[in-house]
Order: sequence, then C-alpha cells, then structure tokens
Amino acid sequence: MSSSVGTLGGAKFVSYQRLLLATVGGCLLFALALWQGWGKWSLMHGGKPQRLIDDPEFKVKADFLLSLMQLNGQRPYTPKEMEVLRQFIQSKGTEVSERVLRGEALYVLALSPDPKQQAEAVRFAVERLKDPAWFVRSNALYVLTKLRVKEAVPHILPLLNDPKPEVREDARKALQRLGYQVP
Repeated sequence: MSSSVGTLGGAKFVSYQRLLLATVGGCLLFALALWQGWGKWSLMHGGKPQRLIDDPEFKVKADFLLSLMQLNGQRPYTPKEMEVLRQFIQSKGTEVSERVLRGEALYVLALSPDPKQQAEAVRFAVERLKDPAWFVRSNALYVLTKLRVKEAVPHILPLLNDPKPEVREDARKALQRLGYQVP
C-alpha cells in the first residue's frame, strides 16, 4: 500500500510539498531575523546587532516623546520639555535612533495648543524639509499640513522631486490638503 503521494497525483504532490516546506522555512528565517533585530532598524553596538527598542537610551527618549504625545494638546509644554524637544529636533546625528527621535519630536511639538510653540514647530518644520532623513522630511510635511501653513508652499514644492517616493507622495498630499491642485 502506497502513501498518499500516489493518490494525490504523485510527482505533483511531492513538488507542492517541497514548495510548502521552502515557504515555511523562509517564513521561519524571516521571523528569526525580525526577532533577532537584523535589518535596517538595528543598531550596531560592539559589532553585534541590537534592536532599536533594546537600546536603553533610545527607550528613555522614546518614552519621553510618547508621554508628551499622549497629552494630545491638552496643555502647552513646560520650558524643560521644550528644551528637550529642541535638542531632539536640532540633532544632526545620522544614527537611526537620532533620526527617529528628530522626526517624532517634530511631530510632538506640533501637537501643542500654544501658538508660540506651534510657531516654533513651523519654523523647525520648514528647516527640516531639507533634512537628510526622508522620515524627518515626511514628518515636517505633516506638521506644516496639520498647522495649515500655506506660507510654506514654496518650501514644499521642491519635495515633489524628492529622491524618496514616500516624500514625493507626502508633498503632493500636503499641497492638496493646503488647497492646491497637484497632479
């Protein structure tokens, strides 16, 4: 008595079985890579990869931004909070963690209900439209759109030709939300 291979089409079933095993194996390797922190969201510390969230300094800074984000505009930021936000936004670091903090701090600053703090967010956002990190440029576009800054249109227009497609699309959407027709 032969196994189910003979009853299900012989060679076809064996080839599907191999394909299924290769797919499952690939998925397991991908899951292992994510779990170990391999990839673009990893930091190199001492020659070994470390996931961004496992970096204790990054975690403290990210938790600070999260606590301000959870305020969701209920109060203006304190002078000390503003000082830290400014430090994050003005950072020139190229590490993934610094770029992420720069972009998120810009987003958080725009949540403030205080007009002076919003004006500062606009100033920083216009500056950050030229940031080397595409994520920061996208967050700057978000800030200018959220705060409805039509005066920033001349600064937004060059981003329609940004090398990063995500930024080009965000620039197009920002201009449309500000009332301009863009193809």
